[in-house]
Amino acid sequence: RWLRQHKGSKNLSHQGIKISFGNELVDDLINAKSRPTQTLDKVNGGQAIGLVRKYADNPDAIQNDLQTTLTDRAFNQFAELKEDTLQNLFWHTDGVLGLINEQGELDLNPTGSVDDTWAIWTAGNLTFGKTDGTSSASKQDSDGKGITVGVDRYVGDYGLVGLAVRGGEDDTDIGTNGARVEAEGYNVSLYSVVSGLDLFPGLEGMIFENIIGVGHINMDMVRKDDYGVALTGTRRVNQIFGSFTFRGDLDYEGFNLYPYGKVDASYTQLNKYSETGSNFAVAYDDQVVKNIRLYVGIDLDYAMRVNSGILIPYGRLEYGADVSSQSNVDMHYITESGTNYTLVLENRAQSNLKMGIGFNYQLDDLDLSVGYERIESFDVGHSDSLNLNAGMRF
Repeated sequence: RWLRQHKGSKNLSHQGIKISFGNELVDDLINAKSRPTQTLDKVNGGQAIGLVRKYADNPDAIQNDLQTTLTDRAFNQFAELKEDTLQNLFWHTDGVLGLINEQGELDLNPTGSVDDTWAIWTAGNLTFGKTDGTSSASKQDSDGKGITVGVDRYVGDYGLVGLAVRGGEDDTDIGTNGARVEAEGYNVSLYSVVSGLDLFPGLEGMIFENIIGVGHINMDMVRKDDYGVALTGTRRVNQIFGSFTFRGDLDYEGFNLYPYGKVDASYTQLNKYSETGSNFAVAYDDQVVKNIRLYVGIDLDYAMRVNSGILIPYGRLEYGADVSSQSNVDMHYITESGTNYTLVLENRAQSNLKMGIGFNYQLDDLDLSVGYERIESFDVGHSDSLNLNAGMRF
């Protein structure tokens, strides 16, 4: 969506990143900047008299001031060492993709592209979801967050290619007895966009978007046995995924309309794992899950000038159908390794409806974007997602 709303622009970079740490000492060390220090030969007479009076009235202040002075000196020396190291790194690596400036400071919001042709972008998201319980499955409450960093470049007048890296975590509470799944993962993907495709009369100016990637997930799981004892286990998951979209580009009385059809596919390998905690612990064999989803939908946006900037409200309506096959997993109780059971996992939602609204505001080099999205899985439940982006365009 960001690329569509900035089509024609050669300035693709947009970042809005600042790193801080909850530990005050670590935060001071990482973000410290060097500054000139005051030496005794630069203390004037008035300052010296003031110090004598201060210490005469409060001798304990001598120790406190000495400790503060030594700490400040240590932080300052560390900052000088850090800046010298980063300055050397800047000159030997031409700025490490633009993330270090000439002063030896980390610059996570660089004012420029990686080079003359590549550009950097970042995005983050928060997701909250709820799945209703049924006679055969427990209800679920989930939340997640993630951040994506990518680089891309134009190819000719109608193409774009890029690489994106995403990291995130999701937490899901299952039922009411404390069962929980905590997942942390990352993925790397290649993507491309080709516009201006004239397929045949009536389908001119089409846009083809595709993404192919691989990912890894670590899943920490907790469930309770019949006696309330917690059973825990960790599972590793590897995935290959892809998405292919054909999109139209229409204009109707100032509105930009993008009808589209999309295919999402994934192949997921879940490694075997065993629970620990009680005699009711279960061991699960390797499992393969194959997913295919088909979508049709439409995106729309409208640009208007507001207070010297450009406001672009947008919306989305999408219907999706899950045509994936069922997945089977073999398992057995730890204490009964000779007796195996097979669990058949079927899709709970065969179709869903996605609705989204939001806006993008552009003012000079500033970009702000806020979006809300809801996925309604028929007869199952829903999830809500909030996406926030802020950054600079170059």
